[in-house]
Amino acid sequence: MIGDPNPKFTYAFNVNFTYAGFDLKSFWTGSYGNKIYSIGDIYLSGWDEGGPQNVWSDVVPNSWTPQHTNALYPKVSPGGTKRNFEKGPTTSSIQSGSYMRLKNLQIGYTFSDRLLKKTGISSIRAYVSAENLFIITKYKGDDPEIANGARLNVNEGGQGNSPSYIMGLDYGDRYPIQKTLTVGISARF
Repeated sequence: MIGDPNPKFTYAFNVNFTYAGFDLKSFWTGSYGNKIYSIGDIYLSGWDEGGPQNVWSDVVPNSWTPQHTNALYPKVSPGGTKRNFEKGPTTSSIQSGSYMRLKNLQIGYTFSDRLLKKTGISSIRAYVSAENLFIITKYKGDDPEIANGARLNVNEGGQGNSPSYIMGLDYGDRYPIQKTLTVGISARF
């Protein structure tokens, strides 16, 4: 079998520091050893009957030709009668789903008590927090984490319109996980 969608392991860890009123908190998550079959990759590396449409920039120079037989993509057929993705699945659409994501990063500063004595405030902390700041991955699609379940419209009997999910398939039709930036102040009176 080529391309096991089950990771060898998943992980998460925290890294926290405090120094002279400053604090840094981070939360990391990841997955290692799984493969993703990128159906979206097949579409984005294909040509339609009328020519190219929204293809990756590396498709043409890395496509099969008689001189380039060890190519990453199948033969490009502009103006042909079939799209590249109709020629059948290829192992070039199986990609590593391993990743490491900085899920949350928060940097704050707690003002000293001596600055707050005359204000009637017992403590003030100002902070900046970012979620989903960055991801380290070799996956070419939008996000390897969202590829953990592609939808398939079947019910328990194998027919119908009930959504079901298959691990390791990425149709390329989901939005990536949002990045969020929050700035705040917490105070105690």
